[in-house]
Amino acid sequence: MAKNIQEGADFPDFSLSDKDGKVWAKAGFLGQKTVLYFYPKDNTPGCTREGHDFSNLLPEFEKNNINLAGLSTDSPKSHSNFCAKQGYNHLLLSDQEKKLSTSLGILNPTGSSKRTTYLLDKDGKIIKIWTEVSVTGHAIEVLQTAKAS
Repeated sequence: MAKNIQEGADFPDFSLSDKDGKVWAKAGFLGQKTVLYFYPKDNTPGCTREGHDFSNLLPEFEKNNINLAGLSTDSPKSHSNFCAKQGYNHLLLSDQEKKLSTSLGILNPTGSSKRTTYLLDKDGKIIKIWTEVSVTGHAIEVLQTAKAS
């Protein structure tokens, strides 16, 4: 059983596919702050709203040199359909094998990820973790915290 990772720790290494099958690894995000937000399921009301909130703020994240990616245990194909349907312009990664969610201790008994957000520094260390996330206002709070840190 995985233990929840704490602020100040190194974020685990990962290698995950996006909606187009391109593989993204932790190393590719180093050198800039990074926000990784985990959500339970594509095409559900809360996850759709959270995705829109982050997607709408993508220009602000980019302007402040902050990487942004959403992650769930849904497949790359599901992410592709979700992005096309919702018009998302930010990166979604598939933790379909559930390895990262398990290593972080955020895998629900149902097999989905718990709604959890991680802010990493340019070296991949965890600056802040949001658990028990309420979708309303979350994306802007994450952006403001990332800009201030």
